[in-house]
Amino acid sequence: MANNISSSVSDPSTLKAFSKTLFGLADNIEIGAWVDQNLQTLVMQDAESVVDILWPFIKRFNRNTALLRCSTENPLQELIRQWISGSDFSQLLQIPIDAECKIGARRPTIDHVVDICESGLGFDGMLTVGAIAEHLEILGTDYADAAQALRQLQKRIKYGLSSTPEILLYEAGFADRVLAQRLAALLESINSRRAALTQLRERSTDVRELLAEFPTYFSRVLDNLTSG
Repeated sequence: MANNISSSVSDPSTLKAFSKTLFGLADNIEIGAWVDQNLQTLVMQDAESVVDILWPFIKRFNRNTALLRCSTENPLQELIRQWISGSDFSQLLQIPIDAECKIGARRPTIDHVVDICESGLGFDGMLTVGAIAEHLEILGTDYADAAQALRQLQKRIKYGLSSTPEILLYEAGFADRVLAQRLAALLESINSRRAALTQLRERSTDVRELLAEFPTYFSRVLDNLTSG
């Protein structure tokens, strides 16, 4: 195996990037070749457009049974668009229903949609986008902005959230999509973890009123974040 890798890829930075992904050598070489061929497209597109461009790879390397058994393609692409826009699961379920899609021989259920979004997109899809970002980062500072945009998209796909404030709050410990969205709407502009903590402290009364609607675990998260 070592000889196979060294004969196929000799650049140390490339090997290091490969090691950060969960893909094998052949898959990484395929992803790298695709990135090289689509550099300008990746640099110039916004997140929603990039999702459409990346979709064939997201599906190509996906192992989620429900996603792979979906009878038609279009609802899946719309599903990922709405997932990263923060749509709730009842809205997401309506997408395959309206498209008369079946999961194998069955009509789609909320369980199917949760599985596709949280596992097929939030895990497998996230890993694929991360691998593509790794390959962009190999190419140097000229592509740093595009790589960073892909990293942000990777988090949106992982969590099913639409904005940086929602992601920061989710990663701070409020790991519930609806809660992260509502907290982001409550608090003022947040562009860093420090800003998030400041807002949580300054608006703690309002935040606690909101958290009363959710499991008490999240109130303890707030206590831990604001106790310092």
